[in-house]
Amino acid sequence: MAFDNQVFPLSLSALTPRSGWSTTVVELGGGTEQRNVNWSDARRQYDAKLAENFALTDFIAVEKFFNARRGRGRSFPLRDRSSFRATAEALGTGDGSTTTFQLKVAGGDASNAYQREIYLPETGTYTIYDNGTPVVEGVGAGKFQLALTGATAGLVTFGTAPIAAHVLTATFDYYIPVRFDLDNFPDATLFIWTTGTTGLVKGPSIPLIEVRYASEF
Repeated sequence: MAFDNQVFPLSLSALTPRSGWSTTVVELGGGTEQRNVNWSDARRQYDAKLAENFALTDFIAVEKFFNARRGRGRSFPLRDRSSFRATAEALGTGDGSTTTFQLKVAGGDASNAYQREIYLPETGTYTIYDNGTPVVEGVGAGKFQLALTGATAGLVTFGTAPIAAHVLTATFDYYIPVRFDLDNFPDATLFIWTTGTTGLVKGPSIPLIEVRYASEF
């Protein structure tokens, strides 16, 4: 697997996010059925739409970004403006011995809770709280460290195990790790040449899909 910590180069004019699951439904005699949820986590998919009148230079920049990722070959961070900020999200509860906790956000409801793990927190945006008190970042007792990349990305490690029953929370911004979901860069539906090397492009839609686990980066 390969991950490039290189954010998509331009702001998208439109982004259509959707969560997806994989399930199997088997119909039985009498109209009954058996259902199986094949995934333990949802997977987000996006239809990224470039601006209607997109500068040729920007279009080329996006195409170069696509080529640098080798199509579907390499993943990268995406800012999903519909879901990028976590405020006082539950991190876990201290038990006096556990020192590592994964960043996560609540993605379910009260009747069936679902905690979505987060792997790409944004540098400089996070604060970790122990029973409502901010914890100092650093190495040593009473402090915490947060992995920003790699197989342990999004993992909070405390220098001292939080006290039993202490509620741990986190506030942070984050990116979604994605890859292109195509190997051929989509055609511009319309190219308008103006002069010299300048022009306008009616930007194409670009499908992106989430890379769900840090170990797959």
